[in-house]
Amino acid sequence: MAVSRYVTLRAIKHSGNDFAAGTPVALSDEYAAPLLAIGAIQAQAGALPAMPTVPGDVVRETVDTGSGGKARTYVEAISSDQGIEKVQLRAGERGVNTRVLRWLSGMTGILPLPKMMAAAPSVSITTAPTVNGLAAGLCSHAWDGGGVVWGLEGLIEYAAGVGVAGAITFGDNSKGSQSVIRARFMTDAPAVELATAYSQFVDLNLLVNGEVGYVDTPAVLPTSAGTRYVKFDFGNDTQGFELVQALTPSAGGTGYVIGDEITLAGGVGTKAVVTVTGVGGGGAVSNCYVKTRGAYSTRPTGTITQDSTTGAGTGFQITSVQWGSTHTSRKMRKLEMYIKGGVRFRGINVDTNSIVLPWDIPKHLPRLVVCGDSQSAGTYLKSAFGNMATRIAHRLGLGDSYAISAQGGTGWNTNNGNNLKWSDPRRIADLIALNGDIYLFVGSQNDTQNAALQAAIEASLETILTAKPDALIVGIGNVLSSGSAFTKAAFDAVASRSDRVAYIDNVTVPWITGTGSITAPAGAGNRDYYMSSDGQHLDGPGIDFFADIGAEQVFQTIAQMAV
Repeated sequence: MAVSRYVTLRAIKHSGNDFAAGTPVALSDEYAAPLLAIGAIQAQAGALPAMPTVPGDVVRETVDTGSGGKARTYVEAISSDQGIEKVQLRAGERGVNTRVLRWLSGMTGILPLPKMMAAAPSVSITTAPTVNGLAAGLCSHAWDGGGVVWGLEGLIEYAAGVGVAGAITFGDNSKGSQSVIRARFMTDAPAVELATAYSQFVDLNLLVNGEVGYVDTPAVLPTSAGTRYVKFDFGNDTQGFELVQALTPSAGGTGYVIGDEITLAGGVGTKAVVTVTGVGGGGAVSNCYVKTRGAYSTRPTGTITQDSTTGAGTGFQITSVQWGSTHTSRKMRKLEMYIKGGVRFRGINVDTNSIVLPWDIPKHLPRLVVCGDSQSAGTYLKSAFGNMATRIAHRLGLGDSYAISAQGGTGWNTNNGNNLKWSDPRRIADLIALNGDIYLFVGSQNDTQNAALQAAIEASLETILTAKPDALIVGIGNVLSSGSAFTKAAFDAVASRSDRVAYIDNVTVPWITGTGSITAPAGAGNRDYYMSSDGQHLDGPGIDFFADIGAEQVFQTIAQMAV
């Protein structure tokens, strides 16, 4: 990892250090990229030795022109596959998270929304598989607690042979979650069946190659111990044939010239055409190539003769050809299935001729971990991505690297039955175990705003900061834009001690306004359009609205924190 000299063009505050304009610095080329992009530094003549590879070696020495002191950056940890993964600025100060920097250097803003598929699959629900000969309750690719071949977000456990989401610890120390389950994989199957059980209704979304293929709220699955199969059908596949190579003619005929086009006889469908590229004595064809492959439902067999020609030649025959196939619906697709948490997930079904391959998850992306209440878990879903947290992750370009820790009715200092509050040591341990590079907390209206809440938040943030020395933490106020004073005070207090923490204030300039709902409009404020009839949860468009603002604000906040 090369290191080069730079000079600062403007004052930069980074990791608790103030670098005045004109300060010489030595940075790795990869870390310098985002600073160059915003015009904060420029290259300086001269190069430094290669980046050290031993923990404790100095990788940067910056002269403070005001006091003459030096601030050193040390190698703290080395990743065998990524080179240096993080460095530490002085004792106790934060390291540079290179995954965050690489992500930022490739982002100019939040990503656009996905397009709708031009030809979406048909959807049906059955009680037994229809794409293969398996009995009811079985899957061709069943979740087995860890060995399934496609990526599934979160921890998954088994209960009576039925998979359930398990990224969050409950009061009885069992695992479960309301968070969205994602089944992500690649397959060439013309039809795929998603198997679920023990569900009265399911919020279900499907993305196909990044485009929206299905959004339904809800898909009705009767409460039952039996399995329900949601079938996504891309249509019956019809295999056809095309001529991919024509070898040496078995009979060259007579009267042909180079450039003649010969349409082949036989078969059913659009006929193939070959072009003459070589002739011998008497105009016999010695060589030809395929100009038009044809499209046959039944291919010609045996000796293939001439149907017609653009010239005057006759007698051309060929027996040695190579055929390829065409398909109407069988092709490799990347499928993302989003299912509201709490659903028992069994697996998927494909036909016996199809393959299922794992989803390729990039290792260089930072991992986003979102913590919240029912708004983040996925109440009243309508988003193409499944819920608020998922939509934010995708718009940040982190759809392949995120996790959700959300439970309805909970908050920083509020339990909901067996669902633990966010500040409970077991919940904090869950968040740390999710190994986030960026932690996003979407404020809960379930909390009582008081000094105890502030203390709980501050202690929780400090615990995460200590356990994750190179992670960033971002907080957003309550979704309903009310009663976030103590939440804001807690984040501000911790942010005054650490530049790894920031708070997005959605109350001073509120995102959600008014007092009404979609069924009881007040005539003032956007709650008339975005608040569901219960007056407590955003509806589908409201969740999308909040997530899109949130994604933009989170992106800008992290970009500022990383400089």
